[in-house]
Amino acid sequence: MKAVVLVGGEGTRLRPLTETMPKPLVPLMDRPSLDHVLDHLARHGVHEVVLSSPYLEERFEPFIDSRHGDPAITWITERSPLGTGGAIVHALDALGSDEAFFALNGDILTDLDLSAMREFHLERGASVTIALHHVEDSRAFGVVDTQDDGRVLEFREKPEEAVPGDINAGTYLLDPSAITGWTKGEQISIERDIFPAVIAAGHPVFG
Repeated sequence: MKAVVLVGGEGTRLRPLTETMPKPLVPLMDRPSLDHVLDHLARHGVHEVVLSSPYLEERFEPFIDSRHGDPAITWITERSPLGTGGAIVHALDALGSDEAFFALNGDILTDLDLSAMREFHLERGASVTIALHHVEDSRAFGVVDTQDDGRVLEFREKPEEAVPGDINAGTYLLDPSAITGWTKGEQISIERDIFPAVIAAGHPVFG
């Protein structure tokens, strides 16, 4: 099992810490927070991870050199910011086309059961599975509408009123075939560009 971890953000809300240190490398407890993310992936059978970032790229090298065991890390250079979707498309060659892979934000710490998410993905025959989180006030987020069986109908913009809803939690399981038509090296949003296009093309997308 493989994964791409998105670590390219500039961490503007944590400045000045992130002016010299990428947000995923900011220490949490006794080590960089990215260590916790990678260990969580390893516990759920992920053996290879792809990382890329155009921001403070050189700061990741000592971190990668210090890691041992699962998951193995492949670094690919991202010369300019590509967005969430663009970074994933950029990593496709390193991820291969054989099986679905996880994609997740590298600055989110979660106890999400990735093994159960993979079982759900396979049972539904999904092309894309999106981890969702229910909130009582969705004004700060876009809302993901689903059917009773979990199939995603659409992504709605941030509501103006305080209404409950399911929001994108930043962890995905993607079949490579669902996103192979995008041009590498372009800035692409997975939420605004890729997911709506995959749904419009009739691919099964579940939450």
